[in-house]
Amino acid sequence: MKYVSTRGEAAGRGFAAILLEGLAPDGGLYVPERYPQVDTATLATWRRLSYPDLAFAVMSRFVDDIAPADLSVRPAGRQRVAHGSGGDGSGPLQNVAAALR
Repeated sequence: MKYVSTRGEAAGRGFAAILLEGLAPDGGLYVPERYPQVDTATLATWRRLSYPDLAFAVMSRFVDDIAPADLSVRPAGRQRVAHGSGGDGSGPLQNVAAALR
């Protein structure tokens, strides 16, 4: 997958090349050249995934130049994240509405 600048003047580049670059050389934001299509069956499958597995499934649609093993959450990382949460890999939630009033 290639990423192009919103200003249209930078050549398409892979995800690994733009990951830490920030803005494109022409000052635009990098966006995917095309967006992957997701069918109903895939969405149904994704609904049953844990948060880390869902993140990997979605990112895999946008990142094709990083090895899947490097893109996935490592088991040690999965244990660290799950330790302080409800066990599903997501972080703890806090209601901040009262603090904003």
